[in-house]
Amino acid sequence: MKAFIFAFIVLICSVPLWSQANVALGTPASGNLSNTTGYPGGGGGGSASVVNVTTTYQMLSTDFGFPCNVVTVSTGTFTMTVVASASQPAAGQCSFIINYGGGIVTMAASGQTIHQSLILHPGNGAMIVSDGTNYTMWGGFPSVFGSVSGSVMIAGTSNGNIVRNDLSFTTLTDGATVTWAIGSLSFTSANLTFTTHGGTRTLNITNPINGATYRLRLIQDSTGGESLSLGTGCTWNILGANSGGAGPLILTNAANAVDMLTFTYDGTNCTGTLDTGVNASYQLLDFQVVKTSSTVETINSNASATSPILGQVLNTAYRFTSPATATISGTSSTGSVNWCLLSGGTMSIYHSLAATITGSGISVNTGSSCPANSATIAITTMTSNVWDAVTPAMFYKPSLTVVPATAAGAFTTCSVVSNIPTCGIDTTQLTGPTGTKLATAHGTYTAGHVAQIDPGGSGDIIDAGDFPDVKIIPAANCFIGSAGAGWSSAANFTATCRAGSNNLGGALQVAPNAGASAQFMTELPLDWDTTNQPYIAIFYGSGANTSGTVIWTVSSACTKRDGSVSDDPAFNAESAFASQTMANANRGWAKTGQFTAITSGNSCVPGGILIIKLAVSGTASSAINAYQATLTIPRITAVQAN
Repeated sequence: MKAFIFAFIVLICSVPLWSQANVALGTPASGNLSNTTGYPGGGGGGSASVVNVTTTYQMLSTDFGFPCNVVTVSTGTFTMTVVASASQPAAGQCSFIINYGGGIVTMAASGQTIHQSLILHPGNGAMIVSDGTNYTMWGGFPSVFGSVSGSVMIAGTSNGNIVRNDLSFTTLTDGATVTWAIGSLSFTSANLTFTTHGGTRTLNITNPINGATYRLRLIQDSTGGESLSLGTGCTWNILGANSGGAGPLILTNAANAVDMLTFTYDGTNCTGTLDTGVNASYQLLDFQVVKTSSTVETINSNASATSPILGQVLNTAYRFTSPATATISGTSSTGSVNWCLLSGGTMSIYHSLAATITGSGISVNTGSSCPANSATIAITTMTSNVWDAVTPAMFYKPSLTVVPATAAGAFTTCSVVSNIPTCGIDTTQLTGPTGTKLATAHGTYTAGHVAQIDPGGSGDIIDAGDFPDVKIIPAANCFIGSAGAGWSSAANFTATCRAGSNNLGGALQVAPNAGASAQFMTELPLDWDTTNQPYIAIFYGSGANTSGTVIWTVSSACTKRDGSVSDDPAFNAESAFASQTMANANRGWAKTGQFTAITSGNSCVPGGILIIKLAVSGTASSAINAYQATLTIPRITAVQAN
């Protein structure tokens, strides 16, 4: 057998395949081809028989020989079955099968294995060789008996079944249930055009092959707006489908839109992706709430089948193709209403007002905020059962750049407008999904700033944000049991090693009731954004204190780098931090705030020196551990800061 295969390879590589010079075009009659050198197997001697078939055919042992005999197909789509195992041709005997008709010939086994079995499209030929027990096929040879209009399909081994590929797109019929009969193909593609309207349809598949990959092109007709659910045949896991990948698919539902579903079958699961908008694009719109009357608000007012509104919760996106409204009635109320996109893709309102809110296209629930695992779209307000004007500040659009919010009792007092605190790195803040404050710079975009999504305030789409330059100034250090100070102090502070089981760092110690002050200096970068004041955070530990208070007070002073002012400037007092009561020993604490006196009038300019003084007081009688100060300076990042 090995010798035969070697001889066959030599023949295949050394002679042309069915040359027009050697085989006449047209329908050959049954008979003999003598001394034919134009096809493999014709070694210049012997003869090959030719038989033509047009319908379902059981091959005979006489269809095999050496050199190879020939079976031609002039017309028809049918199955051709090899010689039954009981009459298996002798090892080395072969047959050429030439399909020059317009149909498809499917090869089938008969009690044995066909290695590398093929499906023969119009214009294709194949060679099948017996080894005395099973068969092996080679194919893809173009036939001169007809035009090549099909696809060459090569597949793996099958025990009694033909495993094959089909590169052409077949057509599925639309309906309430669409069945894709894959038919044991190891690769195939299909088109499904949605022509049935008024409801969804379910896709079922049959006979997929383990390890095979399949493609389904999903086409909206001129009406659009249709959807597809995933049914039986495998366990679906498609990226781009709801319900954890099991469907329904999130299709592009604009007229004439095309999406492509591609998946691989592993014996149980169909895992793949949905590529949307293959031949078209559509607008990705923001959710928006508008006041359409004194008692009616509308969300997704621009939504339609051709211009859907898209929203995402966790890892799943949802499409909305129609508006939804909320109407006030009943008991007069004043307060806020939360517009939410729930994790299942449902639009919902949550409120705790006495008024009645009736939703159309949106559910209404009781609650003071959107639930967990949902997205807050907007928080609108009403006054005495009349919707207030909708402003950009009501929309939930967290800043791309996050900075700490100003704490209560710190340097800046926060007023609240429409549930939005007005302090922060510039003028506006937002409340994030877990209650954390997210601040953003607001105004006209300036080169060197960080671009941010506008949280509201002026209606701009893009705002300019500063780059936060964070500087950490340790209060002390500890090296092999020896402490050294990082801050400068005239009295009372003592550098020490924390000497904990894990914390081996240094600290400056002082009893708050004794009072003390320390200071450090740093530069103001050349690209400092002078419209925004720096922030400071002081980190300390309670030491042995289990009672008493600790109060930090901060002052600032500046000198310039051009020799125009004294390098011993007077300090300008900032507001004191709120008093902190000590309740437990060895606890970590921090105080944060924003400066107000670092201004050009106090000689604070880009490139100058900033001196910070930290004073501690209170009633706590044991030493506290001052660890570090963190300074955050807003920068435009336009130049190097030295």
